[in-house]
Amino acid sequence: MSYRLPARELIDSQAELVQLLRQLKGTQNGRWKTILDLKPRFQALQKKITADKDERWLNRVSPLLSLLTASFHLARWAHGQTTAELGSDRFLIAAKANAQQAATNSGTLDPGRSSLATLTGAAEEIKALSDIHQVPGVLDAISRLSFSLKLSEPYKPFPRGTKAIEDSGNEQDRPVILSVLFSLQGEPWANPQVVKPGQLFKISGKLKVNYWPVGYTLLNLFPVSTTDDSWYTLSLPPVAAGSSEEVALEGAISFPHPQADFDESWSIKLWAELTGQDKIPLYPRIVGYDQLKVKVLSEASFPVLSRYPILNQKIIKILTEIDQVMPTLSKADHDDFIPFSCAIFNYQGYCAEHGEYKGVSNLTEADFRNNLIRFLSADHRLTSPIIKEGEIAGGKVEINYKGIVAELKVERTVKDRQKVIEAHFKQAAAYATATGKRLSILCVLDMTTKTNPSATTANNVFLVEPPIMVLNQLRPTSPQGSLSCSSTATWFDPVT
Repeated sequence: MSYRLPARELIDSQAELVQLLRQLKGTQNGRWKTILDLKPRFQALQKKITADKDERWLNRVSPLLSLLTASFHLARWAHGQTTAELGSDRFLIAAKANAQQAATNSGTLDPGRSSLATLTGAAEEIKALSDIHQVPGVLDAISRLSFSLKLSEPYKPFPRGTKAIEDSGNEQDRPVILSVLFSLQGEPWANPQVVKPGQLFKISGKLKVNYWPVGYTLLNLFPVSTTDDSWYTLSLPPVAAGSSEEVALEGAISFPHPQADFDESWSIKLWAELTGQDKIPLYPRIVGYDQLKVKVLSEASFPVLSRYPILNQKIIKILTEIDQVMPTLSKADHDDFIPFSCAIFNYQGYCAEHGEYKGVSNLTEADFRNNLIRFLSADHRLTSPIIKEGEIAGGKVEINYKGIVAELKVERTVKDRQKVIEAHFKQAAAYATATGKRLSILCVLDMTTKTNPSATTANNVFLVEPPIMVLNQLRPTSPQGSLSCSSTATWFDPVT
């Protein structure tokens, strides 16, 4: 998690810039002089905003600043035209030059943002202007623009080489710190969290402030995203001032549109505000979930997911790694491995959720295999029969789906999982080689005695590369390494 300290001056400057934008509306009555009176204020704000050294954020805001500069040149041109000022056409030329600069600078930004499309559209209209009667419509469009806010600067809660901050006892000198934890559908938010589009999810939070300042009665959490607002909906109710005990929060979140699987995670920044009657708002430091990262994947953008969000993140990591290190893997093998492995992951999540093997000590591998086959056979995503105990390479394979084999083991004595993998994954790899496949699955039911709580299911899945007999100089390579043959090792832990 990152820790942030609100940059008060920068926040105020941006808020004032939004107010200034809104005042460009309503120029149908020839308010050119009124708009021109705003120019010194804009120039002062521009100086404050561009003083920030964050190059990535400046790249986002610079098209808007260029377009606003063009707007003031337009107002100066329109004013000159209505007052018969000689040489006023030079302001139109300057406006078009700044509009071109805005369009050029926006070329490196995400074209899917609706606000960016509005900005580039306004820039193109300015470049085509020839009549002052067209100016009001352009300025009205610009007045409705939104832009990415930067609300904070990096904050290190424990800087090296500095003395600890002493509490003076004066409440005004005491910072308000807000601890925030979130979970989705009962599981901790994974950051990035994998979700499906078009569904309404319950988001739960646990909030705690170190103290409530006197006179402040309400705490709000506002979402601020680097994505367009139409790409997500987050509803979090306000929290009334109370004790310093932990406060539960329940809201809802949804994402109407899916991402492509190669897109970066979307990020929703959270901004906390304390308010009270006749009080200046306070902005607590957020410790914990100061931003929510998410990957929105559908069946089209990502073929198959399990019904367990915490496992979905691991599924994506493994399949992404396979794509990177096995670029020559056939599409048929790739498409067969995904639903088969995901169905097994789904069974792993089911066993953990329902305690399927809790208290069981005498289960045989045959029983484990039969239980898994019944679960897999009910999965509609597996379009071919599950073959039980097929003969391959002189041995009996537990489960075979379109040539992708799953070897099952019940472990009762060895607790070291690395040793268990080394003992069994070569067998799964041998079966895969015999069928001409480069992927296989090893499933282990861990029946060893447990003294500690079991790990989360996502921590029980591993991608491993078995040793195979190949000439090193002929081994396929890629920038990320290579996997001539790999196995996914999956643990079923009966302790929940």
